[in-house]
Amino acid sequence: MLWPLLLFCCSSLLAQNAFQRAADQLAGHPSLRHGAISLCVIDIESGRTLASVNERMSLRPASNLKLLTTGTALALLGPDYRFETRLSHTGSISDQGRLLGNLVLYGTGDPTLGSPYLPEAGKPEAVLSNFRLAVQRAGIRAIDGQIIADASRFGSRAICRSWQWEDLGNYYAAGTWSLNWHENLYLLHFQQQPQSRPPKVLGTVPYIPGMELINELQSGPPGSGDQAYIYGGPYQMQRYLRGSLPAGNGRFTIKGAIPDPPLFLAQALRQELEAIAIPSRSAHTTFTAVKGGRLLYAYRSPELRSIVERCNQESINLYAEAMLRAIGWEKEQSGSIASGLAVLQSYWEGRGLSFEGIHLEDG
Repeated sequence: MLWPLLLFCCSSLLAQNAFQRAADQLAGHPSLRHGAISLCVIDIESGRTLASVNERMSLRPASNLKLLTTGTALALLGPDYRFETRLSHTGSISDQGRLLGNLVLYGTGDPTLGSPYLPEAGKPEAVLSNFRLAVQRAGIRAIDGQIIADASRFGSRAICRSWQWEDLGNYYAAGTWSLNWHENLYLLHFQQQPQSRPPKVLGTVPYIPGMELINELQSGPPGSGDQAYIYGGPYQMQRYLRGSLPAGNGRFTIKGAIPDPPLFLAQALRQELEAIAIPSRSAHTTFTAVKGGRLLYAYRSPELRSIVERCNQESINLYAEAMLRAIGWEKEQSGSIASGLAVLQSYWEGRGLSFEGIHLEDG
């Protein structure tokens, strides 16, 4: 009667040895001669370690960290959680339809607001149209004040202090605000040129008012791929284009980070209203909460489960950072990176996960 048990133990041991042999082979690969590897393979059902190499060495997990951030968001916010973006007005509306106050957009961190890439989210044109219709339904025909983007919930520090300068102008290092728009990125189109000439800038989609592009790109060998970098941090409207794009005769597109997404959204709404002859004085961003006001319309994001799915399948940094800050706000009334990380760590330590040897910088 012991044969089935012995066979199980033998097969289990063989499987464990196979995992360890594969791990040792990977660790001994010539490409890692001057590198470092930390590896641990655990059987979820039994909890047994099947293979390990330097399993307690602290290394950068890169985008694998998104699994921890999104798992925490699902646990603490819930899969049905939705971000909300509110349009309201201060002051009063005269009998002639003149708003004696400001229009205010208040964000809670929705990273999908105006996203052209997440099917469940409203397209930029549809979201702006809903905001415009809310203004019209309120009987507003002119605005004496401003279009204000209230991005106070997460504050003005949109990026992690340790992010590389080389990354900041590119879409994958776009900052995170409580008012995001168009995934905080733009498409930058070029006309390729022969190798002796720099690629020609054709423009951006969407157009970013006030942004200046200084083209220092070169044309690399045909087929050399995207070696271009956009230099410029949050709120800096002057961007430097450096590196190279492949020589050729077609179009080539890269993606950049919008310098000030809250302002860009306020400008877009202002343009949407001016197109139907509803003027306003100007558009600007504030990081001080606008008090009072009457709600005109609330846009709700897709459910968190959809945001998490795209975040992990496409490795969207913006989504992970927005979720981290939302965790901090919902649990500690602070939308900072530090608050989000503190809540995240506390949650998992309460479930027995050790953070010894771990230092987290972002989501």
